[in-house]
Amino acid sequence: MALLQCFILFANAREAGRPAIIGLSHVCFQAADLKKARTFFHELLGYDEPFKLSKDVSGFETACFKINDRQYLEIHEGLKQGQEDAIAHLAFETPEAEGMRRFLAAKGGIAVPDKVSMDAIGNLCFTVRDFEGRLVEFIQYLPDSLLMKSKGQSLPPRRLSERIFHAGMPVISPEEACRFYKDILGFSELLRSHQDRAPSWINMKIPEAGAYVEWNLMDKASDRRKISMRYHFALAVPDVQATAEVLRERAETIGQSLGGFPNVGINNRWQLGVLDPDGRRHELMEPYTMR
Repeated sequence: MALLQCFILFANAREAGRPAIIGLSHVCFQAADLKKARTFFHELLGYDEPFKLSKDVSGFETACFKINDRQYLEIHEGLKQGQEDAIAHLAFETPEAEGMRRFLAAKGGIAVPDKVSMDAIGNLCFTVRDFEGRLVEFIQYLPDSLLMKSKGQSLPPRRLSERIFHAGMPVISPEEACRFYKDILGFSELLRSHQDRAPSWINMKIPEAGAYVEWNLMDKASDRRKISMRYHFALAVPDVQATAEVLRERAETIGQSLGGFPNVGINNRWQLGVLDPDGRRHELMEPYTMR
C-alpha cells in the first residue's frame, strides 16, 4: 500500500474516532479430527505450523497454519457429530486493541470485556459478539508473540498461496450486519452477487486493508450447524488452472477429494472450491477479473 494511501486511510479511521482495522488476522474453525485437518492444511495446501500451543482446559488441541507473517488459520479440535454450532470466528488486526475495546464500549448495545487479554500466541486481543451473535476478535500483534518471533520462518515454497484474499461468514440479517460492520466499524460494500434481485452474498471491504469479508446470506430457518459451516477462507493464487494441477497431484497422493473444478464466478474471477475434512468449502481464487 502506497504511503499516501495508507496515511489517508488511517486519517479516515481517526476522523471516525475509531482505531484502524489494518487487516484480516486469522480465520478460526473447529475440526472433528485434527490429524485429518493437518493433512488437509499441510499436505494438500502446503502450510506449516510455526509453533505448538498447549491444550486448553477441556484437553483439546489447537493448530495454527501460517499463511504469511501476519495471517494464519486457527483450527480447534473437538467438533462433535451433529454439533449445532461449530466454534468459528474472524479476527481483525488493529494497532490499538485497547483503543478498539473502548471505542466499541462507547457505542452501546455491544457486550465488551472489561479489559483486553493475552491470547495463547502472546498477542493482545478481545472478543465481542456482533448484533447477530457471531464471534468477532480484534487482535494487536506484539513483538514478543510467537507469531512475530516466527517472522520470515515457516513459509515453505510449496504453500499454494501467500495471502488470504477474503474470508466468508454467514449472515442472516444484512440490516443487522450493516449496523455493526458498516455503521460502527466502517466496512464498505464492494460487490453483491445480484443487482436485480435478492443477493446470495455481499462483499464488504475491511476499512484500512486490501482484504474483504464475504457475507453469505442465509435463511434464518437454516439449522445452526449449516449456518456455522459457512465460515470459509479464499486464498489468492496467480493461476487457478496451474494450482488445480498441483492440487490434483497432491490429492491423489493423500487420497483427498478436491470437491470441484475451476470455474468463473459471478465476480468474473477464476476460482476453485476445495472441501476440508469437515465438509466446509474453501476457495482458491485469482485476485483479478478474467481478461
